Amino acid sequence: MRDGSTVRIPQRELFDIRMQLMAGDDALSSTLETLLGGNDVQSSVYEGGLKSWECSLDLVRWFSGTMCWPYTSMGSDVNPAHIIELGCGTALPTVHLFQRVLMAGLRDVHFTVADYNVDVLRLVTMPNLLLSWCMVHRSKLDPEMSWTDESDLEVTPDLLSRFVNHLKQQNLTIDAISGAWGSEFIDVVSQLPTPRLRWVLASETIYSPESLMQFAEVVRAALLGAPRATALIAAKRVYFGVGGSVDDFVDAVEQHPRLVTKATDVGNEGVARALVTMSFNSLPP
Repeated sequence: MRDGSTVRIPQRELFDIRMQLMAGDDALSSTLETLLGGNDVQSSVYEGGLKSWECSLDLVRWFSGTMCWPYTSMGSDVNPAHIIELGCGTALPTVHLFQRVLMAGLRDVHFTVADYNVDVLRLVTMPNLLLSWCMVHRSKLDPEMSWTDESDLEVTPDLLSRFVNHLKQQNLTIDAISGAWGSEFIDVVSQLPTPRLRWVLASETIYSPESLMQFAEVVRAALLGAPRATALIAAKRVYFGVGGSVDDFVDAVEQHPRLVTKATDVGNEGVARALVTMSFNSLPP
């Protein structure tokens, strides 16, 4: 982090996923043949979810450097709380906040991870959350496992049972949504339980001008579902060669008069990046 502190976020290695694919997992769809071909993104087929993109780390840095929930205790007035990450992929921001919730012993928190590809959710998003839980609770696991950050973790039925039981004990919920932005996706988001506090997170999701308005509507629907809701969208200022940009996204969002947006530049290295904050300035009708 910029203040010199270190944040450790476990994630499944890409080579391990490749090994599973080549081992003949018959549950795989043809989508992941794209991964083996080395494509980062193939429009309407695979949206890059197996790769950790740099803007996701901007969200991690923001939460690490900002005194807000779950870094500060706000008491029962935020329970239940909800974190939803759109276009999550490896879900580093959600994994980071999941770690924080675990370390603080917080209860009544609902996590929703959403990605275009169900295979991404199954092969990398959920495994990363499991790895995060194992890292936090390593001392409570079987010492004979001898699991380190660099070694392989054997996922056994007993390990999965401990993971699920701990979630139940703390009333922590994890669910997943797959599919493209659109009316059906909005319907699913609108039916999620109503929390008192909601963070809506996304990174590198505004690169396509064709889906910009649909994505803005999804974010708006997510913000409508809680009395205290804030969206944080991390993105490159301009996606050269593709067409999307932060300014175009803000213009799309501000077509709704009650939404307040603020784009803040983050980082001064490499490609210019920004963090867009969104919220309603009053309760919508």
